[in-house]
Amino acid sequence: MRVTIECYGIFRSLCGGDEYPIEVAGDDVTVAAVLDALAAEVPGTADHLPRTACALGYRLVERDETIADGARVALIPPVSGG
Repeated sequence: MRVTIECYGIFRSLCGGDEYPIEVAGDDVTVAAVLDALAAEVPGTADHLPRTACALGYRLVERDETIADGARVALIPPVSGG
């Protein structure tokens, strides 16, 4: 299954841009499986993933949600400002 990860914040620099295409094996692929595949492929992302929200379109999703082939998963790291 091919998934596109939309990268925001720290993930832009770690993944080398706004988007990161990734292949994930299986039929019933979850958001968690996509994150595991990303952590295996891109060093440094695993440290940030536990504090990262995930979205499909405009909807925040849980990590156990099943996704379809061609899905776009947005990674939204925590932000702070002043």
